[in-house]
Amino acid sequence: MIDFGAKLLSLDATIRDSRIVVWTLTGDMAFRLCWGDQPNFAIALGGFHPHFQPPPGFPALRRLTVGLGAGDWIRITCSSYQALTSNSLQFGARAELYINAGVYVKGWIGFDALIIYSPFSLEVDISAGLEIGAGGVKMAGVHLDGTLTGPTPWRVRGRRRSRSSSSTSPST
Repeated sequence: MIDFGAKLLSLDATIRDSRIVVWTLTGDMAFRLCWGDQPNFAIALGGFHPHFQPPPGFPALRRLTVGLGAGDWIRITCSSYQALTSNSLQFGARAELYINAGVYVKGWIGFDALIIYSPFSLEVDISAGLEIGAGGVKMAGVHLDGTLTGPTPWRVRGRRRSRSSSSTSPST
């Protein structure tokens, strides 16, 4: 859509009924360009960094996702996003594996990166984990979370969570 009165160019798209061999593809993208009194630019494929506030009027987007499954007992999914705005670069990805053959195993690894140009700042979050359970009850698991922020000052924070929430070990 082009609205010359509002000085706005917008484009929205959705991946629909798409496959690569047996892998299902889903996701959304949007583009906005405003050249009015408050110029703004944003393009996002699969959304934005979780801590980023999208521009006003920007639609909620589904992550770009590739999924492979064999019924309810095994699934592999990979999702990602990339975004570029007037003042930021953002990207992230997450891969998950789920197997349930009476006992379930769930594992994942992912990251989110946000770079702000002015004033310069950086935030990178990572997450990984493994859970084992049966009948919907988690028996054991470990989650690892970390964040790098900077540069004024540079900070690294991490956290390990085991099976119970009372077993959290923060470190800085």
